[in-house]
Amino acid sequence: DRHVRFLKKKEPVNTQKMRLARVQKDPRVTRALLSDVQLGTYHILEKTKPDLIAFGFDQHELKANLEQWMHDHHKIIPTTTLDYFPE
Repeated sequence: DRHVRFLKKKEPVNTQKMRLARVQKDPRVTRALLSDVQLGTYHILEKTKPDLIAFGFDQHELKANLEQWMHDHHKIIPTTTLDYFPE
């Protein structure tokens, strides 16, 4: 929730636990996790070695930051951006 406040400059509509549970219910999702405590470190990627990273429809800055990190660290992980879907 702290990351939402920082990145979007507003309070999250749902808690991070609620958002995570919703993503985990999606049949296309094998494993969903919350991000690192510190933004931009991407330690979680070193630990989990994902096949794909999915971004929310409005996470453009986060996606750009990750793409720069992957470039700087010579990592290639496919990404996708999900469509908006209402509650």
